[in-house]
Amino acid sequence: MLATYLILFVLISLVLGEILVYFGICFQTQFQEPFLLALSRGNNSLIVWIRILMFAIFVYWVYTSISILCSWRIFHGPIDWSDGVALNLLILQSSLMGFSLFAWMVLDKLHPVIMENISIRKIIKAERKILQERKLHMEGHCRVLQGKVADLTAKMKKLKMDYQMKANKARAEGAIVLELKNNFEEFRLKYDRLFDYNQTLRNQLQSISHEVQKIDESNEWSNLKTKLGFPTVENNGKCVDFENVSETATKYGEYPFSATPSSSSPRHRRPIYQC
Repeated sequence: MLATYLILFVLISLVLGEILVYFGICFQTQFQEPFLLALSRGNNSLIVWIRILMFAIFVYWVYTSISILCSWRIFHGPIDWSDGVALNLLILQSSLMGFSLFAWMVLDKLHPVIMENISIRKIIKAERKILQERKLHMEGHCRVLQGKVADLTAKMKKLKMDYQMKANKARAEGAIVLELKNNFEEFRLKYDRLFDYNQTLRNQLQSISHEVQKIDESNEWSNLKTKLGFPTVENNGKCVDFENVSETATKYGEYPFSATPSSSSPRHRRPIYQC
């Protein structure tokens, strides 16, 4: 009986330890990483052989319990008190062994999932930290950009004011240009009128100049004939030459001269400039 109670104590301790390990790896405690590390390293051959031996003992206890129960029911009738206690202890041992094996199987399948969950949680934590740093960096960058936007807004307002001033100046200069253009048109029309008037005066002066030149030539020719002694007869106030000038000159005993009048040099006239 002492061995039976010792086995029960070991099995109960094993089951309670597995329950504690289960709660230790499922919740974030300071024992989570050591338990996971121990479970990841506990899949060696010795642990496997121990579990196989425990499973064999479990099967033996279950078979023994079933066989004893069946034999007593069939051959011996009702079970007495001492044999019932022994049978119940055997059933309890097999139950604890089965629960221990089941808990071991659950822990063996659960700890990789928990480790992966922990690694993912660490990655998420690192990403959150990076995102927080980026957020702080972006906030600083956003403040810098807001300052630049404020500067650009002030520059834009200044440029807008300069544009308005230059636009007003351009409109004023456009009005001046339009006024100068109108003045130019007026001056051009005045110039055309003065040019026509100048042409008229020039034509008149040219006609007067030709008439004066003809009068001067006729006066010079008359004076020359008078100096040379050619007789002339006035006819209605005009000097008329004889037709045979050479014969007349021979008759009066003078040398004959050519009847061709000498060309007179034109007078120096003041040039007429255009306006």
